[in-house]
Amino acid sequence: MPETTPNSSGAPSDWLTAVQHHHQNEGDVLEFAELQPGDHLQVMTRHTLYDFAWQEGDEGDAYLRTNREDRVEGSVRLVGCCYGAGSTIAPNRLFNGGTLEYTSQGGCKIHRTTAIAWIRLVRHCSP
Repeated sequence: MPETTPNSSGAPSDWLTAVQHHHQNEGDVLEFAELQPGDHLQVMTRHTLYDFAWQEGDEGDAYLRTNREDRVEGSVRLVGCCYGAGSTIAPNRLFNGGTLEYTSQGGCKIHRTTAIAWIRLVRHCSP
């Protein structure tokens, strides 16, 4: 088995070790199925606060705003969370320590964040 070395986030870079590490140290996990239209999913990474306003349906469609001008703003689709520095993805869910993957421009552009520091769900309240 190849030697596993930590990446810049301190998580192992070997995908199997990263998945095992995640399951042993599982913290906050959010399933997209829990989200309802109008909910806000806030995700903090090392440098950016992402605010996803959830749209109709359960396909991961959201309107994204961030605290940075050099990030995409507008309609996006959340894909899921990647383990460590690898490309193995847990679809339709997010967890601390993983990297969020989402698409913009109708799926033509793929974005991946740095490691997730925290996740917050703000429920939409109907009048």
